[in-house]
Amino acid sequence: MAKSVQSQRAIKSAVGEIWFLLLHIERLKKTSEKNTDSSAGWKIGHCALSTAVISGEWVWVDSDIGVPIGARVKVSPSGQRLLVDDEGNEQILSPEREASLKIMHPTSVEGVGDMIKLGDMTDAGLLRNLLLRHRQGIFYTYTGSVLVAVNPYQDFPIYSAEQVKLYHGQKLGELPPHIFAIAESCYFNMTRHLRNQCCIISGESGAGKTESTKLILQYLAAVSGELSEQSIEQQILESNPILEAFGNAKTIHNDNSSRFGKYLEIFFSEDGVIKGARVEQYLLEKSRVCHQARGERNYHIFYCLLTGLTAEEKKTLKLGVAKEYKFLNKGDCFTCASRDEANDYSRIHSAMKILTFSKNQFEEIHKLLAAILHLGNVGFEGATQNNLETSDVTKSENFSVAASLLEVQPSSLAESLTHRSFMTNRERVTKPLSSEQAEHCRDAFVKAIYNKMFIWIVEKINSVTYKKSTSGADSPYHSIGLLDIFGFENFKTNSFEQLCINFANEKLQQFFVAHIFKLEQEEYLKEDIVWNKMKFSDNQNILDLLVGKPCNLLALIDEESNFPKGSDSTMLNKMNQQHKGNKTYVATKSEYDTNFGIQHFAGVVYYESEGFLEKNRDAVSFDIIKTVEMSTNKLLHKIFATELSNNGVKTTNNKRVVITPGNSVRTQPDKRKQVPTLSGQFRQSLDSLMKALSACQPFFIRCFKPNNSKKSKMFDRELCMRQLRYSGMKDTIRIRNLGYPIRHTFEEFVKRYRVLLKTAACDPKNETAAARCEAICKAVIVGEDKWKLGRTKIFLKKTENLTHKMLTGLDTHVATGLLHGLEQWDPVLWVPFIYLPPPSTLARDLNNGPLANDVSAPLPPLHQVESYLINKDVLDADDAILERLREQELSRIALIIQRVMLGQKDRKSFLKKRRAAVVLQKRWRAYREEKEKRVRGFQKRKSWKQKREAVILLQAQTRKLLARRTVQKMRDDASSRLEKENLDQLAIALQQGLEDLASATRSADEELEQELKSESESESATETESVTEQGSEANSYDLQPAPAVEVVQQKTFESDEFEKWRTIQEPVEETSFKTPGSDSKSTAPLSAPATPPVEEEDDDFDDESDEFSLFRFSILHFQSNISHTHINQRLKQPLLPHDDEGDALACLTVWWIILRFMGDIPEPKSQDATSQVSSTLMDRLPQRQGRRLSSLVGLDQKILRKNKKKLGAASRRASTILEEPENVTEDGDILIGEGPTLDRPLSPLEKLHIIVGYALTRRDIRDEIYCQICKQLVLNNNRKSRMLGWTLLSICLGIFPPTDLFVKFLKKFVSRGPDGYGAYCTERLHRILANGERKELPCLIELQVAKSKEALRCVCDSNGRPQYQCSYGISLHLC
Repeated sequence: MAKSVQSQRAIKSAVGEIWFLLLHIERLKKTSEKNTDSSAGWKIGHCALSTAVISGEWVWVDSDIGVPIGARVKVSPSGQRLLVDDEGNEQILSPEREASLKIMHPTSVEGVGDMIKLGDMTDAGLLRNLLLRHRQGIFYTYTGSVLVAVNPYQDFPIYSAEQVKLYHGQKLGELPPHIFAIAESCYFNMTRHLRNQCCIISGESGAGKTESTKLILQYLAAVSGELSEQSIEQQILESNPILEAFGNAKTIHNDNSSRFGKYLEIFFSEDGVIKGARVEQYLLEKSRVCHQARGERNYHIFYCLLTGLTAEEKKTLKLGVAKEYKFLNKGDCFTCASRDEANDYSRIHSAMKILTFSKNQFEEIHKLLAAILHLGNVGFEGATQNNLETSDVTKSENFSVAASLLEVQPSSLAESLTHRSFMTNRERVTKPLSSEQAEHCRDAFVKAIYNKMFIWIVEKINSVTYKKSTSGADSPYHSIGLLDIFGFENFKTNSFEQLCINFANEKLQQFFVAHIFKLEQEEYLKEDIVWNKMKFSDNQNILDLLVGKPCNLLALIDEESNFPKGSDSTMLNKMNQQHKGNKTYVATKSEYDTNFGIQHFAGVVYYESEGFLEKNRDAVSFDIIKTVEMSTNKLLHKIFATELSNNGVKTTNNKRVVITPGNSVRTQPDKRKQVPTLSGQFRQSLDSLMKALSACQPFFIRCFKPNNSKKSKMFDRELCMRQLRYSGMKDTIRIRNLGYPIRHTFEEFVKRYRVLLKTAACDPKNETAAARCEAICKAVIVGEDKWKLGRTKIFLKKTENLTHKMLTGLDTHVATGLLHGLEQWDPVLWVPFIYLPPPSTLARDLNNGPLANDVSAPLPPLHQVESYLINKDVLDADDAILERLREQELSRIALIIQRVMLGQKDRKSFLKKRRAAVVLQKRWRAYREEKEKRVRGFQKRKSWKQKREAVILLQAQTRKLLARRTVQKMRDDASSRLEKENLDQLAIALQQGLEDLASATRSADEELEQELKSESESESATETESVTEQGSEANSYDLQPAPAVEVVQQKTFESDEFEKWRTIQEPVEETSFKTPGSDSKSTAPLSAPATPPVEEEDDDFDDESDEFSLFRFSILHFQSNISHTHINQRLKQPLLPHDDEGDALACLTVWWIILRFMGDIPEPKSQDATSQVSSTLMDRLPQRQGRRLSSLVGLDQKILRKNKKKLGAASRRASTILEEPENVTEDGDILIGEGPTLDRPLSPLEKLHIIVGYALTRRDIRDEIYCQICKQLVLNNNRKSRMLGWTLLSICLGIFPPTDLFVKFLKKFVSRGPDGYGAYCTERLHRILANGERKELPCLIELQVAKSKEALRCVCDSNGRPQYQCSYGISLHLC
């Protein structure tokens, strides 16, 4: 663990050095932006000395509490300089006030964990450090080996078992400050060095002393190992609730205030296992039993007793509620919010069982407590008899109950309370007491009972938790002592108890100072450092005043207590006479004053002398002891055993029980006569305690309370400042500063200041760390007495000294600017260790003003400047000189590093650019050569391609001519066999469609009939040519009749247009549509003769890396890893999964039709094309069975008729596909499959109707249709097939929309369409998404327009004006 901590420190140090260099580089960058020559030299001087405060800087300002507080300089938007203190208050910063400010040391800005490291070793620095850590929620702080614990008044989860494991085995200072760290140091030193340890916990009431003792005890019990056979750890822990119940009470400042001093000594075996413990108590506050201040309560046990007893037990003891008893209602406070009295009583009862208190003992304790409460309600009636004041006990139930509980006769008890007997030379004389004296006698009896019962409980606990070793006089165990004792007290009214408490604190303070001084001695002796010049003063003069010199204060009090006629006034007069000239004693100002003062180490305390002697005598009358002797109460006899010894009671035998038990292993006091007074008892116990502490290695915990209101996150500066002075923290710092307070190990010093080492004087590779440290100090620090080399450390003296090199290093320009108030300070290069007042103030003080106006005046002597800086507290210590020089050297090195880094950066940039240029040249030459090769190859390929296209065109025209002739002949033969009636009906239907389409007038009927006949002849020729072409290439027929439109002009190919047709991949026939009112013509391809597939370059527009590409969709949704690219085979299963089997079969049928539509597979062959066409035409015309849509795609005729009626059949033009009559049955319809109906040559329009029909009737296969079309467009090398596919896709986009699953992918796909299809299809997709699906099938005109990607121009208004219509309009009005 230690090695890991060291490695972590080394890493942190290295990171810090790197960060520091980078910081300097950034500072230098900012500095380089300033272009003034005069400021350049000034910055060098500024590295050495700082100037007036700047915005954002922290300073010390005066306050009302007597110590400075922190404040930060702020500049308002108006430019006014302000001071914002720690409380948020703003003050205007005037130039006069600025001159008196002192800049705050950086360690005081953020706070430190160990206050020894503070640069501001003042009351203000210590106080602000505690304030900062308290605001950060950190309540433990070190001052060397002393732990300062601030009570948070709030529970925090920092005392768990995990925290115990964390601090176990760690040295003090390796982890953040914590009370467990102190406990671990005690435990480690005891087990490692086999030496007794002690921890002295002090502080004011409410500061957390008792809780700190519990936490240390908890830690020791957790790490001590296995439990002993008697479960001693549990017994020790269970003693706490008993002692708290009988010794703690609620005060104004603390709900659980310890009203006694406690020294808990825990014994361990050599293995570190707890073997026992012993508790010793000091100076229990007995007066609280009878009197409490307002807002305070009696001891906890009384309230627990009244709350926890059962009704039957309370009836036996004749107890009621707390308000009924005078001893409990004087403070007018009966409850405590932080305590549960009933639960505490159960816990006390359980703890007493664990500590082997018997049931009888428990009941007897109840009886004595109840007797005390009843005695408090006993009253006395005063009377006068024989000119003497007498008193009698008032008759009441409380008195008889109290006598019954004490097991004495009521008359005997009444006599002892109202009379006092004393022994004369010959006989015993009894004197009656007044009612007031009787009350005092009763109170003394009650206090004696409670005090002696508390002592007996402590001894009972000790008898269980500690067994004295029988192996020898000395204990075989080692111990850790926990001293929980009252802190220094200074109230408005201080009495005899405060004098004893402050006397104990004076002894502990002397022990504390001697220990700190001893630690310093041990440190110097261990490092072989001579320090004879070190001197310090302690509080011995105060101890001499109290107990040291003859006629000391406590001796005078004891002397006056032994005189029968001694009084508080005679005691005060003697003290004033004896010590009036003593500086530490403050005598009364007049003979009527009753108070006196003592100059304690923490300040002057004034004591009220009234009641001193009564409290010091601590006497119980002979009559009371006689009454106790007659009692049959066993516990009462036990606690007064000392007074009842020797078979009788003597009048002068008023000895008290000595606090140190007889079985103590400490050094026993002298066997002289025991002092009967309370101060004598306390002094004797305190001497025994100090001897025990001197034999141990001590640790100190100073407990502070941040406020008197017991509120969390509230810090009272004045209260904490007083506690700081009482705790003696400044003595630790003062003693350290007298010697060499700045200490570094050789390795740390070299690592920190290695930049100052001159390699010419000392080779770092060959010399030791000590030699390198010596070389650094000789080079930068003047005077060998300012630093010392030890065995493992280097010691630096904290002196205000300025080396000659510091000032001689400044050139004339810099020094002149320094002394003449040059206001060009650069905060970027500020060194936070050396401070300087404003330059104008410096110049004025050094030269009394002349230099302020005369820049050319000579500079003052160097020693004068140095002396001035020392007197003004500008310089702090030798480590500040080292830090300043280190910063200068680091600045120089940072410049070098910056220069090298910038050069390296520019060099890398140049090399990178040169390599890039070479690569570009090489690639360009290679590209140019490759391009030339491609041009030559392209020209050859272009020539071959032109020739090939010319041959293909000739072949196509020849085949088209032959096909037209054949089809025309077949149609002529078929037409002759048609009945005249059918021909008339067909002519009328075709004529009506043309009239609606062209919106022509009725006067042109004859001309339209002639045009209709011409168009019919042209279409017949086209169909014949198509059938001929398909018969030659695919052996199939296109049986779709042409729409009845007028042929305006038949395009012919002339010789001058031959070159134009050579570039066309797909030769088509164009038909012009002439509309009335317009001379323009609209052409659209009707049919494309089949040509051999032309292999071309890949037209891959589907980006596979795109989020919404078809490739990404195929991975996510296609079945069986089906590819998203073009294929010529039929699928065995659909691309997308379908739950309906009918949908799956429909998808396979649609795929078959799409392959045929795009020409990827040939049309089905027919044995006799001519007879097949003839029979089909003959069957189609009379019966129209071949034209039924249900025979193609299986549409429900009822749904079609319903849609027809909904859209308006009257306004709908006749379709080129004749509707079947309503009486036609559906039995022979083929819904899905590839029966004879589809396994025949189909026209493009029929194929389109099949595909669209499936999409309109089966919504679930729409995405499948779009995916099939898109799949056939990806990586399709046949241009003709691609164009047909895009035509099919554009028509579908105008009829039915895709689902939300595929819409984003389809948008991305069509946006990359070739030859204008991208924008065309995107526009149609947006329109169909906005308008919804169509209800009608597409017509031939739509197919023709889709191939040319143009809008159809037709006449649809009564005025004859042409309008453009979309496919949706064509469906409704033109079909």
